[in-house]
Amino acid sequence: MVVFQGVLLFLLVISVLYLAPVAVAEPLSGGFLRVEHASSKGSSYSYRSVENPHLWSGSILGSAYYAYDSQKASLFIRPQDGKFVYRVNIPERLKGLLPAKLEKVGEGVPIAGYDTTQWRLSVLGELCADIFTSTKAAEDLGLTFVDQNRINQGLREAFSKPKHTENKCDNFDVGAALGNIVGYALAIGGKDGDIGVLGIKKVASPPVEYIKARKTVFTIPLNDKARKELLLTTVSADERDQLEQLTAGASPKALIQILQARQK
Repeated sequence: MVVFQGVLLFLLVISVLYLAPVAVAEPLSGGFLRVEHASSKGSSYSYRSVENPHLWSGSILGSAYYAYDSQKASLFIRPQDGKFVYRVNIPERLKGLLPAKLEKVGEGVPIAGYDTTQWRLSVLGELCADIFTSTKAAEDLGLTFVDQNRINQGLREAFSKPKHTENKCDNFDVGAALGNIVGYALAIGGKDGDIGVLGIKKVASPPVEYIKARKTVFTIPLNDKARKELLLTTVSADERDQLEQLTAGASPKALIQILQARQK
């Protein structure tokens, strides 16, 4: 069994701490489901409306808030303190990406009250990650691994991360049929670290920032100006001022290229 970067220890911790049944076992009427995610970079939350289970909203660690419509496979993103909501073209992002292969390993550890199945993900023969999924979690949350990958690829597009790189494990597509078989990924152990669900509970309403990201009646297609605004949220205020002074009068693409180089 191949498991990356101590994900077994990570899974052991969350399975011990969160074996209690999750709130979705209760009758649902109104309100929101809140999913708490944990990774080496910190924790974050995503929210699903009980009345509109295809609508999700989430956060990107201090940078932005997003909304995802699973029925339309649409992603919208709003920078922290930003005035506008930008629309990401997910189908265009997925064009030309290599298909992921998932090989069933066997029974996984319980996570957030769900029994899981362990899968091994590879792209064109390169081993990328161990994934622990649940079809029951997919049923409760209204998302599958397909949706999770679409959100991830949409966010990569928004933050100007090229899709054609040597690292195949960062950029791949998951077929809808495959996603329905494996369900929702409750934990992923990959080359870049581990991420998992700590808990799921019902709440009355998400914070206002998440609500703003869901206001998608008037949106702007993602463009270089939007990419620049989003990338600037990933650096400190002092660095932001220095970079804007350095590229004053230049096109947004010039600053994007500088920030992309810093990410490598």
